[in-house]
Amino acid sequence: MCDIDRAGINGVRKQLFVEGKLGPCWMILGYNGKRIQVVAQGNTGVEDLVSRLGDDQVQYVLVRLPDKNEVIGADGEAVKTGKDIFIQWTGPKVKVMERGKKRTHAGEVETFMKPVHASLTAVSKDNFNAPTILQKSHPKSGSHVLD
Repeated sequence: MCDIDRAGINGVRKQLFVEGKLGPCWMILGYNGKRIQVVAQGNTGVEDLVSRLGDDQVQYVLVRLPDKNEVIGADGEAVKTGKDIFIQWTGPKVKVMERGKKRTHAGEVETFMKPVHASLTAVSKDNFNAPTILQKSHPKSGSHVLD
């Protein structure tokens, strides 16, 4: 079991992830000692989010992106939606022992962050962009890894 700053994270989530807001918005959770808390947040693009990921860090991201697909609302009209996506980031410079220890926290953090439309794993910043995130978040995309 890991120590999650539930109140702090929920406060940021309520502020950024407003119902009806399509995005983009995001928050990054990271470790302060053994406690997982919000380390960055924004309503800017994914490029800004990626610039804040640490190459030597295990971090967790919740990002909302506008979905290119529309759904049919109760009134029969097409409605644009946003997709909330959970991403576990493991930087390329994270030591093997640390990866193993913190990998066990990912499930608990993901469960706390639900509901989300998809869960991805990121191991490289090379393809960490909005189009790839949306593509990989599709249930039939095959791999759910941003590499």
